[in-house]
Amino acid sequence: MKSRVTKFSSALALCAAAISCCNIPAAAADAIAPHHANAAAAPRPVEGFASDTIRITLRPTWSVARTVDGALALSQDQSGVWLESAEILRSIGATAIDPVFTLPFGDPKLAASLGMDRMMVLRIPAGSDVEAIIARITPTLSPALEDIRLDRLASVAAVPNDPSYGLQYSLRNTGQSVEGQTGTTGIDIDAERAWNISTGNGQTFIAIVDTGISTTHPDVALKVMERRNFTSTNATDSDDRHGHGTHCAGISAARTNNSVGIAGVCWGCSLVGAKVLDDGGSGQWSWVAAGIQWSADVRGMRIISMSLGGGANDPAVEAAVTYANGRNVLVIAAAGNNYGGSVIYPAALPACLAVASTDNRDQRSTFSSVGPAVDISAPGTSVYSCYDNVSAPNSYTYMSGTSMATPHVSGVAGLVVSINPNLTNVEVREILEESVIDLGAPGLDPTFGHGRISAYLAAVAAQATLCPVDFNRDGTADFFDYLDFVSAFASNSNSADYNADSVIDLFDYLDFVAAFAVGC
Repeated sequence: MKSRVTKFSSALALCAAAISCCNIPAAAADAIAPHHANAAAAPRPVEGFASDTIRITLRPTWSVARTVDGALALSQDQSGVWLESAEILRSIGATAIDPVFTLPFGDPKLAASLGMDRMMVLRIPAGSDVEAIIARITPTLSPALEDIRLDRLASVAAVPNDPSYGLQYSLRNTGQSVEGQTGTTGIDIDAERAWNISTGNGQTFIAIVDTGISTTHPDVALKVMERRNFTSTNATDSDDRHGHGTHCAGISAARTNNSVGIAGVCWGCSLVGAKVLDDGGSGQWSWVAAGIQWSADVRGMRIISMSLGGGANDPAVEAAVTYANGRNVLVIAAAGNNYGGSVIYPAALPACLAVASTDNRDQRSTFSSVGPAVDISAPGTSVYSCYDNVSAPNSYTYMSGTSMATPHVSGVAGLVVSINPNLTNVEVREILEESVIDLGAPGLDPTFGHGRISAYLAAVAAQATLCPVDFNRDGTADFFDYLDFVSAFASNSNSADYNADSVIDLFDYLDFVAAFAVGC
């Protein structure tokens, strides 16, 4: 890992192949022709949590009840049925509210002090949009609910079941051959270990400022919470007919563990699509500037990912990038495909994090730009991701470029922000630059910047900024943290190694309890 970086200086870069200073339009460019594989149409998947249950904790004095006609409802102090709750529960198709803990408590007093007797499972029809349901019912049911949350899934390891995951050497490099080049085992961003810490949070948004994002692709369309078109085409149509933006979106945050296509770096993160390049992959700087400003202001944005650029600076784009930074947004951009030439704009701006490209052997991609403006590196050669245009709808393809490296970094930034949303953009950038694998000359160098990203090291660094007893990483230290730690300890989970001595034993439990008593 690198030493701490305190200077907030970087360059917003973009993936354009050797664009001259005379060219005004920004453009997206890729070094390798795509190879397509059709993506089968699929229903909306549910990833990382159950689609037929919601976890709730009732407030003290509240209980489950039934109306006179047998409808499910809630009641307080046995003072009668809350009829409004019955209507709400009926509207979401609730079938039952069952206790989480069904066996008798050996120590009922302790269980009650922890609220375990009030923890319930709200059962709803399978395949429900549970996130939308939680958002809709929480304000109305809040008088009765101490807590409401997704019923998340646990597994023995964070290995996605996406059928093309094996092609994604950047996430797990087994030495597989990718487009004719055999990789080096272990040369990847260590995504699986990072996912054991976090797979992302739906309240963390990554803006893809590009050719748009597909409105139909099964791996990305439903991840997009906001869209807008800044080009000269139909303003109400923000679809991607080029494929470049969809490819970048898939790398950052494709739906994962859904038995379809690929895995995204930050699978739990949400996306926003700003279409600033037209269907031919080019755009005016004024479009790009407007897209940056909008992205910085929408949905509590934290990360802007730009795989575009040109040879000369533009004052409107520079102002928009500075504005985004002032809004606590980290702007990440591709360094360009100048085959050893200098970093392009807006990546060359100090306020951006400029991303160079590596291959499946941790070598510099031959097309990658170099120079003092390079801040960090990520896999960008022969990256397999989502694709969608007229000739290859809802498909997948290999593409190469610093365009592909950039959304890898954006995805890792999404994991960092998801772990600790209170980090500033400066702090997120510092974590990314510190938690790298040093390549090339020791320290900061013009080829790899600070080094090649590591999702795992970045996640560990983000985790270290949290309250030590916020075990479930939800931003608060409460009895849910104690319960989750006890559960992890009982199952001998690696996460229960609280004192980090590589042994899970009584000392971990005692250390956690002592820290929990002190609080944050």
